[in-house]
Amino acid sequence: MLDRAQLRPPREGTGCIQPCNRRILVVDDNTAIHSDFRKIFSGGLPPTRVLMQSEAAFFGGMEVVGQDTPFELDCVSQGQEALQRVIAARDAGQPYAMAFLDVRMPPGWDGIETAAKLWEQDEDLQIVLCTAYTDCSWRQMRAQLGRSDRFVILKKPFDNIEALQLADALTEKWRLTRQTRIRLSDLQVASDAQSALLATLHQEIRTPTSGVLSGVAAATSHRDRDELDRAFAALLLQFLDTHSITLLKLIEEGQVRRVERRLSVARQSENGRAGAHPLAIAPAPVDFPAWEQCVLQGEVIQCDAKNGRVTTGFPIRGEQGTAGILLIESAAPLSQREIDLVLGILGIVSNHLALLDYGELDTLTRLLNRKTFERQFEKLRQRLIGPQPGVVAQSRGGAEPSWLALVDIDHFKSINDGYGHLFGDEILLLVSQLMRHAFRGADQLFRFGGEEFVIMLEHASEPGAQVAFERLRATIEEYAFPQIGRVTISVGYTLISPTDVPALCVERADAALYYAKNHGRNNVRSCEALVAAGEINSRFKVGEVELF
Repeated sequence: MLDRAQLRPPREGTGCIQPCNRRILVVDDNTAIHSDFRKIFSGGLPPTRVLMQSEAAFFGGMEVVGQDTPFELDCVSQGQEALQRVIAARDAGQPYAMAFLDVRMPPGWDGIETAAKLWEQDEDLQIVLCTAYTDCSWRQMRAQLGRSDRFVILKKPFDNIEALQLADALTEKWRLTRQTRIRLSDLQVASDAQSALLATLHQEIRTPTSGVLSGVAAATSHRDRDELDRAFAALLLQFLDTHSITLLKLIEEGQVRRVERRLSVARQSENGRAGAHPLAIAPAPVDFPAWEQCVLQGEVIQCDAKNGRVTTGFPIRGEQGTAGILLIESAAPLSQREIDLVLGILGIVSNHLALLDYGELDTLTRLLNRKTFERQFEKLRQRLIGPQPGVVAQSRGGAEPSWLALVDIDHFKSINDGYGHLFGDEILLLVSQLMRHAFRGADQLFRFGGEEFVIMLEHASEPGAQVAFERLRATIEEYAFPQIGRVTISVGYTLISPTDVPALCVERADAALYYAKNHGRNNVRSCEALVAAGEINSRFKVGEVELF
């Protein structure tokens, strides 16, 4: 007889959430510069939070590096001494996340040679080359160091905030690089473990083996998340004596974590009832002690339901801890064997979803990518049409309309040309993070390509949509971006109708965006408002298609 630990799929690696590393090495032959850096990083100005962890996995979550996390600073005067420090730190398991290197450091190695030597010993080290001279051009540096995203040029003299923001951004980039590498390794281990788990299920589970295996195979054959949810719920109903299955997704609402119902299936119908609580009254796990225990401690919980049945809650793991809850309602408590069966199947499905993420998310920003847009648009359009037989339409507040917006970063080509693609990528990352904080957890955000983003905003009045998009514009305009300072966006948006097709809807939003770009940039325009005012052609009116 196998115990529970044997049946459960292996836990993700302990490095799934990579600890914050704020260790910085300063290399400069002028000891006065050492003192300057110590003043900067000793609390003169609070570091901003940048490059927050994106990559929302199934039911995703987000870890934010706290502003009160202190930097650890070491200072040396020559490149040779820096190399010794980097080797010692690496061997001690406490590597430096980044280094500030002066380009001129007589009589030893210069900063560029030092950077190359340091990378030979620690390839993840992020480097800022500080210089007040023009005797070594960007092309010369790149020729010696190669095309790398691991170094940035900081011109002297620089402001304290520039050093702080670079330190905040690059130490976070170091952490995300390590975490991604560990995550890929964990996924491979988890994939290998699935075969062993299925073999164990084949030998030990008393229910028909062929049915369990074929059910798992059928469930993981789906590439659409809604279809996968339904197949997973049907599989559990088939092999467990349960009354209902409910899947809850954790979403972020400002500083509050709430739950959204993805699926609820009852045995009498065995039809998935896809739905969600109205967003304004979506419950928080803290309101339900058993749910809170399941979320915070990642434990299986069992509690009595009001109707005399027993509810068993299973944490659904994401990359940042618990990302959702599976609730199983039954007449009697689940046996240990049934709990182990659910944990095993849940582990396989979660790993399958993690692999789907790599195909559906943009690799840089971790927003949804362009190829998933049309599928998500069609799902939203079907929800606007209304309920289908056996399905409860998703509703977050009645008949309020939905909107599609195109967001474009103003003068982005100039940023890339003037500062380099590393800073361009950082701008894209920061804008994507600001977008996440500006919208509800249920709103859908896409990177459409280059510096263009798409937002699908559900169930918002026209004034509410204008306020939401204007809030995003103002948030980005007021944010202090490293090195660059001020960045702005232009937004064009349009109403989504039940008869819309993606291309026409995007065309209308693009027309409004084009108008915004040609009227000063840094503004938000509605296609419907522009058509009503006669500012753009009436062929962009919702519901009208110009064929010839």
